[in-house]
Amino acid sequence: MADINYPLAAISEASLEFVLADVDQAAWDEFFDAHIKESAEFTEWTPVLKFTAEIGDPADPSSTSTASTETVGYAARAADRHEEIHVREDRLILFRRGQYTDWHAFTGWALPWIERLRISCPHLELSAIVAAYINELPVPDEPYEVSDWVRIAPPIPPSLSQAILSMRAATTIPIDDGRAEIFVRTEESDERLYPGLTLRIRTELERSVAFESTNFDAEVEDWLTALRDAKNAVFEACITEATRMKMRGPDDHR
Repeated sequence: MADINYPLAAISEASLEFVLADVDQAAWDEFFDAHIKESAEFTEWTPVLKFTAEIGDPADPSSTSTASTETVGYAARAADRHEEIHVREDRLILFRRGQYTDWHAFTGWALPWIERLRISCPHLELSAIVAAYINELPVPDEPYEVSDWVRIAPPIPPSLSQAILSMRAATTIPIDDGRAEIFVRTEESDERLYPGLTLRIRTELERSVAFESTNFDAEVEDWLTALRDAKNAVFEACITEATRMKMRGPDDHR
């Protein structure tokens, strides 16, 4: 399935996750210091922390509760916050917010970071690639039925009002070589009288390609093409024709 480019696309955030096998902290430190910390593309960075807590037994006064934090990676951001990169435990995640145009432009920005990672850590292996998109759907600022805009929504008994003030729905489905996670929820906003509606789709394809492979670029290109087709198919299945019409814009006469 080729890209379907809507003039009024609802994408507010897109990310690509490159999941890696057998990464150690020293490798991440080396990559971060060599290619991100001093990069002119990013103006600030922070450690990514993992919080761990063990709660004591409430029935045992002698038991204790403990808490600890550890650094598991780093996050770096551009000055305008539109681009962000995370180096976390077993994955490299690249975010683009508010500037998404199309798949090829997005992957064209992301793939050079994988090449830099191959230079720093040539013995690693890609085990999965994830594409995640947050779509702020073009619902009206008035009472609306969720099912008019997305095909994943909780059924409401017909005897009750079909207008929803708050809602969350989530499902995970298998797809070839991976899975898709679909989240639908309402979003409160100071700019709206009624909640907005977001659709988040996280599509993951699992394969195995070693950084040292002589055919690495072609294998990853094929992988990304399959991922693009999968995420497009899931998105198109989740939205209604009313959503498509809004994203096509007033100049579309289909």
